[in-house]
Amino acid sequence: MTLGKPMSAKVREMNLELNRMETIFQKERLVSAPLMVQLPTGTRCNLRCIFCTDRTPAMAGAYRDLGLEEFIPMAHGLETAATVQLWGWGEPLLNPEYGAIFDYVTANYPGIQINVSTNGTLFDAAWHRRLLAYANFSLNVSVNAATRSTYRLVTGTDLFGRMAANLRGFGRRLRESAGGCSQYSVSFVVVRENLHEIPAFVDLAAEFGAGHVQFMDMMAINPSFGVISAGSEGGRVRELFAEALQRAAMAGISIGTFLPYGEHDYLAMDKYGGGAVAAAEAEEPVALKPCYEPWRNMLVSSDGTASLCCRSGLVTGNLRNDGLEGVWNGDIYRFVRKTVNSADPPDVCRNCPVKLGISS
Repeated sequence: MTLGKPMSAKVREMNLELNRMETIFQKERLVSAPLMVQLPTGTRCNLRCIFCTDRTPAMAGAYRDLGLEEFIPMAHGLETAATVQLWGWGEPLLNPEYGAIFDYVTANYPGIQINVSTNGTLFDAAWHRRLLAYANFSLNVSVNAATRSTYRLVTGTDLFGRMAANLRGFGRRLRESAGGCSQYSVSFVVVRENLHEIPAFVDLAAEFGAGHVQFMDMMAINPSFGVISAGSEGGRVRELFAEALQRAAMAGISIGTFLPYGEHDYLAMDKYGGGAVAAAEAEEPVALKPCYEPWRNMLVSSDGTASLCCRSGLVTGNLRNDGLEGVWNGDIYRFVRKTVNSADPPDVCRNCPVKLGISS
């Protein structure tokens, strides 16, 4: 049975309050359900970004779309979630059934906030109107360049013009609408090839009508990515970022970052995480910060594999096999809740940007 919108809102509010109390008391087994669930829609993409997995034609068979019938069982349990992220490791709008998935969620879980993350190349006027009509969503567009030439270098495609036209059109329609978009952001993964465009990217975001810019460090998912890492360019990036902050202030745009441009060295993950020296053994260890993601979030991949965040890579179960409750209160989730904020957190948590105070 589908709950009506007022009842759905009440159920979510009750789950939120219960979750807050269980988080405050650091409960290991939860009665409350996840506040945010990321559900997969497929892994295909129409770009070939240099910091992503291999997207050459030879690897096309490794990626696929998720159909509606495959998606529906994974959505069980969304009645209590405040937010669902409808995207995965790829471009969601490339999936011909993405519209049907979107409609299923909005019809069966009325009032839930939907988060969409896209590269913008297929985000046309029809999708602008569809999201604005739903009126409870957030949007991130992964752009990663401020000019056509750098975009071509970073993404391996010449779709900058189409993407830019789509985002300018959305910004215009958003200004003309009555609201409903909690955040419209554009994101930029910093690598050697694009770091010089950090300040100009803020200007481009203003042209697009975005209210937020998110700068991110490259995820080292391939050992060969060291050649494109900006990790050795800390001083230069800090200067560029300082200029970006000034431009953002003038434009009224907020900036978020997974990069430690403040109190820590640039790319502290190189210094504290994943390398030869762990944070606790570093010459200048930082005080680890609290993390609450194990009480709030669940991320699900196309094969049903679940994890608690995008940084640890820690598998917490399989939604297809164990169901939401089986994963949510399974051994791994309970172990992480018990230890993540203790004096002896798991190794994967010691090296996390959240625990290091680099990002929130």
